[in-house]
This record gives sequence, structure tokens and C-alpha cells, in this order.
Amino acid sequence: MGIGEVRIASDGTRIYTYEQAKMVFRKLECREFLLDDLMLMILGAGPQPVIGATLLMNELFLLYKEVLKDRSEDPRFVPYKPGPHSFHMAGKLDPLDYHGVLKCRGRRNSNSESFTLTPKGRAMAEEVLRRLSKEDRALVEEKRKGWDQLGVSGILDYVHKHYPEYREASSVKDKYKDVVWGRD
Repeated sequence: MGIGEVRIASDGTRIYTYEQAKMVFRKLECREFLLDDLMLMILGAGPQPVIGATLLMNELFLLYKEVLKDRSEDPRFVPYKPGPHSFHMAGKLDPLDYHGVLKCRGRRNSNSESFTLTPKGRAMAEEVLRRLSKEDRALVEEKRKGWDQLGVSGILDYVHKHYPEYREASSVKDKYKDVVWGRD
């Protein structure tokens, strides 16, 4: 096999030499933060647990969209029942719980479910948060505090107003009416 020649297997898989694979890998766009990092970051940015699956998903959505979009792996949020949802992020919960990083308590997928980091998870979250600049870390902590204070209704209202493309599939979209301020 020549230097620039790539073999193709019968199923269409490209077979590279070691040197070719290194060149391909160098061209890949790698993000600074993975999906696990986003989960650890949002849970580690506040001292208290996040209460409610909807609140957690919307906080993760806003963390990605408003703070780390260009630096993070894409969680692939889609319009869903109360608001944006990432099946990729939701799929991170069970493994993180199983490995003793976080504890999920309460009725699953409800607003009574809580998400808390274990001591092991706190240490991991601290490592991830240390990778942020001082300003970015303060921003994430401030945003988390504000989003917690909004609660489920407030955060859904905010997301539906600022990201209307995620509103259409929402089962609560009619609860949050668009308000036009001013005179006609």
C-alpha cells in the first residue's frame, strides 16, 4: 500500500496505515469539554442539588447554548415535551449514577427527582471547573444560581422566549404566551 493510498474493506470501511491515521486524527476538530464535563460542570457549579429533570435539562441546554457552545461537544438538543431535550445528556445520568459520581433521587423524569454529586463527583467537577478561566467559572456559577432561582416555570419561559425553535414540540408551549410590550 502506497503512502497516499487508502484500502477500502468490503463493507466500505477505510483502512489506514498508522501514519495516515495520525494525519487524519490531527485534522479532527476536538472540543475542550465533553458531555460528561457539562453534566459535572452544571452540578458542581452550585452547592445544592438540581431539583427536577426538566430544570436539569434546561440548565444543561442554556450552559451549552449561552456559555460553552464553541468549546463543547454538541449535546444535540431537540424540541421535546416540556422543552429542549438531549437524549445524549439523558443517557449520561445512569452511568454517572452507577459509577458513584452522582445520585439521582426521587421519581424518575419528574420535577421531584434530584441530582446531587457524590464526594467523588464533587472532586471530578472541581477538576472540570478548574479548566475554565476565572471569569468563565464565575459566569457558570452565576448562571447556575440564576437558573436555579428561576425554577422550572421561569426557565421554561426564558427558553421558550429566547429559543422559539425548541418550543414547537413542547407539551407546555401554550402555557407560556408571547407577550409584546409597547403600543401599536
